[in-house]
Amino acid sequence: MGRLKHINVWCIGRPPGGSTEVVPVPPGFDYDRWLGPAPFKPHRRDLCSNEGAVKTWWFNSDYCLGFISGWGVHPMDIADGGYPAMMGAPLEVRGSGTIPTEGACDTATTWAVDFRFGSGVTLNFQGLPIAINAPSAIKNARLWQV
Repeated sequence: MGRLKHINVWCIGRPPGGSTEVVPVPPGFDYDRWLGPAPFKPHRRDLCSNEGAVKTWWFNSDYCLGFISGWGVHPMDIADGGYPAMMGAPLEVRGSGTIPTEGACDTATTWAVDFRFGSGVTLNFQGLPIAINAPSAIKNARLWQV
């Protein structure tokens, strides 16, 4: 097969949004305990939900870093399995992302991060928007080649 030169890693992004509507804390729910050390903010609709499409806590930087770390670690782990030397090699990293300015969610919705390892191997980690026709979205995406 030859020497490994480049790895592409893909993860779903997150549509912007998330409700900012302040609502009462559900009865029996210990919101102060749920917040823990995070800064206090009034309880908002869907903030504490565990439903994937509506749980805004996962996409709010007070509580989590969004899909780039919460889900992105899984495809990056597969890349590490295929190229375990990446975890011990010196590297350079550069990238950019789109962070929404409206709604409750304030973590990257899309991103492109380039890694260059000391061995010369490069890796591109992209988060692309969630799409109903994901195979087409992947096929038509312009992968950022280093």
